[in-house]
Amino acid sequence: MSRGALSLAVALTAINVVLVNWSQPLFGSWWKYVMWEGGVVEDLTALQFIAGGVVFVLCALQRHHPRAHRVWFALYALAEFVLVGEETNYGTGTLFLDLADPNFAQNYNPQAHNLHNYLIEAYIPVLALGIICAVLRVAYRPTVSRLRLPMSKDFLDAILVTAVALVFMVPSFRDERFLSIDEVYEWSSSLLLMCLALYCRFGWVFRR
Repeated sequence: MSRGALSLAVALTAINVVLVNWSQPLFGSWWKYVMWEGGVVEDLTALQFIAGGVVFVLCALQRHHPRAHRVWFALYALAEFVLVGEETNYGTGTLFLDLADPNFAQNYNPQAHNLHNYLIEAYIPVLALGIICAVLRVAYRPTVSRLRLPMSKDFLDAILVTAVALVFMVPSFRDERFLSIDEVYEWSSSLLLMCLALYCRFGWVFRR
């Protein structure tokens, strides 16, 4: 794992732990507006998914990439835009905050307009991403060559490093801070996906 990728992963891990464990003293009475569904963290997640999707589209349009990679880039972009819809409840949720609204839970936690809250538990997509990355990392060489997958080891390692933060979030399991765990993992994962897109397009962040 490159030094830059490790530094990024450790920084994201530390930020996630701080946000989950100490968001209440940090943000005071506004902490739910930052951490819960429809809050600032989720808004940043959606914006990062959009940015990553746009960059993957640019990758798919580059003719010097192998055809198989361009197909994967298009699939990556599609996945990013689907995830944007999930985060914003496909346009029926509240993307930007109205801090004067007294009915926060009702208006900023719309559960029935996306798949990951309506059909399955919210943490399942995050867990699925971790499992997929672990499998790809363990069987990196045969998997990447067989699937002709454009994928960086640094990205996979960074995802797995951020998963370690869960150990330090154990104190939050007993109260409503637990509801923020999937939000911070979605935020950090969306940032790493954007970094993967930048790596594929410009060779940034991760090593070749």
